[in-house]
Amino acid sequence: MKSIFKMMLIVLVIISQMQVSIPNAEAVSKGKVDAKTISVTNFEELKKALQDMTIDSISVESDIRFSEDIKLPWRNVTINGNADKGVVIDAGKYTIRAEEKYTEAHRTLMMENMKVLGMRAADYKFIAANHGWDVVFQDMNYNGPQLVKASNGTVSFGGQNKVKTLYENATVRHVIFMADSRYEGIAADGAKRAAFGFDGDYVGGRAVGKVRVEQGADVNIAIAPQDTGGLYYFPAFDGKVYDIDVAEKAVLNIDASGTALGFAARGAYYSTPTVNVQKDAKVVLAGRGGGEYPTISLQEASVINVHPGAEFMVSGNSVKGVVTSVGGSRIKLDNPKSYDIKNKKPQAPLFFNTKNTMLQVEDASVMTWTKTGGEYDRDPDNNWEKNETTTTIEGSSSKNTESTNAALEAEFQMLDYGRISGSGEASSNEKPVIHAEDKTIKVGATFDPMEGVTADDAEDGDLTADIKVVRNEVNPNVPGVYEVEYSVTDSDGNTTKKTIKVTVTSNEKPVIHA
Repeated sequence: MKSIFKMMLIVLVIISQMQVSIPNAEAVSKGKVDAKTISVTNFEELKKALQDMTIDSISVESDIRFSEDIKLPWRNVTINGNADKGVVIDAGKYTIRAEEKYTEAHRTLMMENMKVLGMRAADYKFIAANHGWDVVFQDMNYNGPQLVKASNGTVSFGGQNKVKTLYENATVRHVIFMADSRYEGIAADGAKRAAFGFDGDYVGGRAVGKVRVEQGADVNIAIAPQDTGGLYYFPAFDGKVYDIDVAEKAVLNIDASGTALGFAARGAYYSTPTVNVQKDAKVVLAGRGGGEYPTISLQEASVINVHPGAEFMVSGNSVKGVVTSVGGSRIKLDNPKSYDIKNKKPQAPLFFNTKNTMLQVEDASVMTWTKTGGEYDRDPDNNWEKNETTTTIEGSSSKNTESTNAALEAEFQMLDYGRISGSGEASSNEKPVIHAEDKTIKVGATFDPMEGVTADDAEDGDLTADIKVVRNEVNPNVPGVYEVEYSVTDSDGNTTKKTIKVTVTSNEKPVIHA
């Protein structure tokens, strides 16, 4: 049984002077005197407990099968499904219907450690919580029509999650994949839908939906796995979403029937639609079909920023290219660890029907292959070393190419290529560096071997917290010269060691000889 102190609360989206922020899940206690927890073993007990305003935490102790909808009053509540003990909840065609409140204050429904089944025959939802609610899933295993509809709330996933749905995994205003979580999602498994539909009300006449893949999260989404012909357009995140952020060391992997990622033509976004792939993050986008949909579709002027050390892999299989975008869009690859854009369809272009879109490659190599299709398992036709290149894509062709590499500037033409790839300095896999200097201290002084010692790495950044003192001979109470040895290892397994000398000097008064 989980106490109220396990409850997760997500605060409502704050809109102030047209500034949009997305809430984060955080543990809170309401401090209710009459708060209590309860165990249930059948549907009637679960229904009664959910409707009891004094109950904050419910533990499902045995298998339950729904026989009707359950109305959930507006309050914070946690349900522990005890899936680790083999408990299964069969919702069938029924729904937990949360009481709607049109208010800035939200309540949180937290579902943890659950295995839930739903009837995969119609557009049912396990949870309907459209106004006044945020929903947090911690270790959720769901197979059914749709997990949750919370059009005006934030849906968060923590721990280990497997979600397989006939329609969308969820309908949301915002979605958060929490730090170090794992998400395995299969959506549109027999229907033409996105993985996440962003359907919240406009705020100030603008669409404000956000996606957050927090640090260390591993997100894998497959859309319409039964469609092998590329007949479905729907991307992973569709509708009123304008901001997708993949944090450091996070992974976003989208395998789509047609388009994996895109922004719809709306003209009413809060600000320029943007994808940010942060340092050491990895984004893999695949359009597996063979139809007419590109893997990336920017129908609104958009920006894709790939930051230093990140990986950005895009593959398609379409006669209409891998990327299409409207005028004013920009794709910036800034010293990435690696990037790769390829079209598996023979004689098909990388860009199609593209309008005045800028492609920037900063501090990275450029390799190109002609449009032979497939996996391009051969040496590149062109291989230009690390450089800075900017080109404008119009239709399928490039123009106004400028580069610090004169040969590239003279020869580059996007229309000729079926694959373009490269890497930046972040791919050098350099050893980390320990910053530590020899020291002198007075006898009897306190000696901290870590004082002033830091470490960093080209790929991993600050590694100070990972430094180990492998040898410390210093005796601060006895004058002499001693050694301290340090060691640090980066994420690629490269280890650096460094030894410094520490001199302990005497505190005796000086002697004058005259």
